[in-house]
This record gives sequence, structure tokens and C-alpha cells, in this order.
Amino acid sequence: MRVLFVRQSKPHFEVNVTHPLGPMSVAAYVREHNNAEVEIFDNRLLNLPLDELLQRVVDWRPDVLAATAMTFEAPELHRFLARARQLLPNTPQVVGGIHATNNPEAIVRGAAQGSRFEHSGARPGAADVAVIGEGEQTLSEILAAYESGRNPSDIPGTAVLRDDELLLGAPREVIADLDCMPWPAYDLIDVPRYFGKLMGDLLYNRPEQMSIQTSRGCPYGCTYCHNLFGRRFRPRSAQSALDEIQMLVQDYGVRELHIQDDVFNLDLDRAKAICRGIVERGLDLVLAFPNGVRGDRMDDELLELMWRAGTRRLSLAIETVDPQIQREIDKNLDVDMVAQYMAKAARMGMLVKGFFMLGFPGETEEQIRATIEFARRTHSHIANFSRVVPNPATELGRRVAAQRGPIDVCWEEFTYDYSSINLSAVSDERFERLMRLAYQRYMLSPRRVWGLIRLFPNKLRFFWRYAGLLIIKLFMPKAPRHKGDKGFQPIKVRY
Repeated sequence: MRVLFVRQSKPHFEVNVTHPLGPMSVAAYVREHNNAEVEIFDNRLLNLPLDELLQRVVDWRPDVLAATAMTFEAPELHRFLARARQLLPNTPQVVGGIHATNNPEAIVRGAAQGSRFEHSGARPGAADVAVIGEGEQTLSEILAAYESGRNPSDIPGTAVLRDDELLLGAPREVIADLDCMPWPAYDLIDVPRYFGKLMGDLLYNRPEQMSIQTSRGCPYGCTYCHNLFGRRFRPRSAQSALDEIQMLVQDYGVRELHIQDDVFNLDLDRAKAICRGIVERGLDLVLAFPNGVRGDRMDDELLELMWRAGTRRLSLAIETVDPQIQREIDKNLDVDMVAQYMAKAARMGMLVKGFFMLGFPGETEEQIRATIEFARRTHSHIANFSRVVPNPATELGRRVAAQRGPIDVCWEEFTYDYSSINLSAVSDERFERLMRLAYQRYMLSPRRVWGLIRLFPNKLRFFWRYAGLLIIKLFMPKAPRHKGDKGFQPIKVRY
């Protein structure tokens, strides 16, 4: 069986070309367990026009087409599926990843005119199966079902449409022992072509970079989280992670590693063992944590070991400093402790980034300003102020829908971390001003500008691009003003 994995892309000034770790991991698993012939087309890297991408798909002649996308890429995903259906009408389409996990009904119903799921029959851009959660075992069972001529509707972790009725399989148990999993299929991507690309934090110290996951899952119950890997923390052993890291250095010439775990440092002893092992094995690496680490799960020994192992960029997620909102979103973060470790990391010489979210349900201007002022006072060098978006499958999305009634979401209006949704207690116009004020208050500080210039990697390559991004964040509206593409109706759903 020939299985083609496709990651579609949506052009955006902040989009990053991270490695397709999800398809790489699933591809490695089905290659091993299903004896499948597999290939990956990553259009974030290839950046092909739709017609050219489709021609490559047709030329490869897949038996099963497996696609993935993030929610802001949903319009491109559905356009791709609709066109692929026309060209390969008998090829099953399976979609996995975070968007499919959060919106399985939208995946199997597809996109068409109208704002609600109220019309019968499949629509343009409808996939045959949506995979919910981890995809390795689920896709393996789907392929086995197709090979034997069975319908995959009863497979755990799936969603299918039958006679206009959504059928959800039983929840899929997560993979408990990650050490037994094959490493991602690095041989299916052109590793050197990713060197020098802008990735998780749009920076790099060394161009020979690679992404890696050393754990899955996060036990914290943050209500806004997409929760792809579940609430159970499942770490790989330090030995397994170190062996893979060493392979990447020796076989692929990797010199910078981006650790993409949800909560790398939940198990302090394991995190220390990985950092210590990098030092003891003599792996000359720069480490970055673009996805962030839990700021109140740090201690001085871990921070020192991270520095010795090569950590030069560290992200920490605070979101809000208001105690009431912290409780409401189940973040329950020790904000003062995070600020202390931001300062310690900055003094060591790490480039520190803070993640903040503005516009939680009912959030007042006073509460928003408190978060902005906290960010301004920290020793971080870069901040990201994101608009709160209540994605449907999150606890936040369910609470908002229950309290405020159904919400219309137009995915054509989603960009990387922007949307037109405003859940706060302030007006839309005032909220837009506060979003711009956040960057103005944060960046217009001589101390911060000098610190950023001093630690900024590859200054000649990146600095002017970052300056351009800063100007956009300082002066441009944070809400998109999408006018739609001629000939294609916006994908609009209600939940």
C-alpha cells in the first residue's frame, strides 16, 4: 500500500517552516507495522502552487492520501482535498493533526456555502476519515481496514460520516511507552533543505537545525489548550532521547536542536539527565525551547545544566498575571517564580521570550493592562501577545459556547495567532488599541532594545526582518481584515 502524507501551508508573515514531526512519526510507524510504502510532501517547505502540488500527488499514485493542517491552514486544506478528490476520486482521504482533532466534523463534512452543518451529503473538501489525537496506531488500523475491504468507522480515534450522521469511534488510548516507538522517519524529508529556515521562534544561532520531541502530554488543565497528546505526561527515557539526538548530530550534521515538548521539564530529574548527557557525550549543540517550558517547574541546577548543554533561547508561557483569570483558565502558575527564572536566564546570556494572552472572557481593561505591565517589567527580551481564541474542542471553547451561545467562526479569518474574536469586557476598538499598546509598552524601552540587540543571533540575517515584524505589531491591527478569495466561499462553522 502506498501512503502519501501531505502537509498543506498558508502563506503568512509569521509562518515558520518547522519539521513535520507528526507525519514523520506516523509514517515511521505505518512503514514498520503495515509494510507500507510512504512519502511526505511538506508544502510549508516546498511552497508549491496548488496545481503543481496536486500534479506531484497524482504522479506519485497514492493508495491512501493522508493530510494534516493547523486550524489557520483549514481553508488551504479543504481546497486541496476538494481538488484531490476530483483528480483521484477512488483514493481514500484521511486527515489527522490538531485541526482534525479539534474539528473532526468539519473535516468529514468539508467546506461549502452556508455557515452551519445543516445540509446533507458530503461537501467539497470532505475527507473520508478524521483522526482524533495521536495518529500512529489509528492510521495503522485504518490502513489494515482498507486493505481488507472493511469500513474504518469502528476504529478508535476516528470520525466518519455515514448517511449524513457523524460516527465517532471510541476514544483512542494514548501510547504509554514512547521508547518502543520508531524514531521519526528523517529519511523521508530532505534534512539539509530545512537548514536555515525560520522555525519555532523565527530565529536560529546555527542554520543546521532540527526539531525533536522527548515527551508527549501535559498534566496541566489549561482551558485554552488544544490537548492533542492528552493530560498524561509520557516521557521518553533520557537514554532514548539522547541516542536520537546523537544520531541527528552524527548522521545529519545537526548543530542546533529545537525541543518541541509541551512540558519538557515536568520531570526535573529526566530533564537534567538529558542536559547532562548532551554535555557528557560532547555534543556541541545550541538548544532552543520555542514551545516553552513550565516556568514554575525550574530550579537553579536545571537552569545551569540547560546553559551548559547549549540552551541559548528559552521561552516561558505566563499568559495572564491576574489571579482570578489564572484560576478560571486552570493555569495556576506561580507567576513570581517565572519572573525570577526569566531574570536568571537572561543574566546567564539566554535570549528569553514570554508568551502572554489577552482577551480572556470578561477580562477588563485593568486586568489586561496588569499583564502588559508585568511583561514590561520582566527581564525577557521578546514577548508574544496573543489574542484569546476559544477553539471549539477546548474546555474554553465549550465554556464560552455554553455561557454566550453558539459562536460563528470563519476559518478564512484565522491567521497564525490572530482572529476577529473578542471575548473581553472592552469594546472591539478599544481591544485593538490595547493589543498594539502591549507591544508599544513592551518594546519601547532602551534597556530591552539594547539587551535584544546584544543577544540577537545572526544579526545581519534576522534583525531587519524582526524590526519589520515589530513595526507590524506596533502599528497594524491585530484582527484580520479578510475579504475572501474570488470563487470560493469562506469556511464558516458554528459551535
